[in-house]
Amino acid sequence: MKPADQSEDLSAVEILHDLQTLLARIRLATDLLQTQDQALLRAIHQDIATCQSLICQQFSPTGCATERLTSTDLNALIQEEIILLNRDQQTVLEQDLCAGTLWVAMQRIAIKRVLTNLLVNARHYGQGWVRISSGRSLESAWFQIDDDGPGIEPDQHSQLFQPWIRGVERAISNKLAGGHGLGLAIVKKIVDHHHGRLHLSRNSRNGLTIRVILPLQQ
Repeated sequence: MKPADQSEDLSAVEILHDLQTLLARIRLATDLLQTQDQALLRAIHQDIATCQSLICQQFSPTGCATERLTSTDLNALIQEEIILLNRDQQTVLEQDLCAGTLWVAMQRIAIKRVLTNLLVNARHYGQGWVRISSGRSLESAWFQIDDDGPGIEPDQHSQLFQPWIRGVERAISNKLAGGHGLGLAIVKKIVDHHHGRLHLSRNSRNGLTIRVILPLQQ
């Protein structure tokens, strides 16, 4: 297979990976749905819209493959993702978002893919605890996701960003997760496109910490 063909096939699989994740969340939300829960309804509609946009970006011949950069409050985007995770009674979610707004010029749907993949991974590989936090430095905004899973050894960090690779311990710890080793490859591709950085470490619970660092809008 030619390299260009391999790249096209990988892009298609990446999209399918994210669609599977989003559809699983929609199914969970539907099971929990109460007609008076307007916040949950909005979250479902947003996930459906994201699915439609992903399909449009990948397959439409009309030029919508490149999502435009928009000025977006990173904290507000995180709160949208938290809505559904808060309703997962099997996961204890701790929040420590910084005060105020974190304005970042971003492809909104793409960064939402980053959040979704990292939160789903934390829930799958952890033991029921997830922590999400955010903050800022002089020129950067960041968010961080911690879990209480088996973690990943430092010598495996670089491999995790390659397609089809998963951390050995985390793959063994939850064979039912159904992952294909694409989540972090997708994350790195999007973060690199935004001129951002990823930092992986082991937290005080011996789980994985992933920090995503993005340039603040000037």
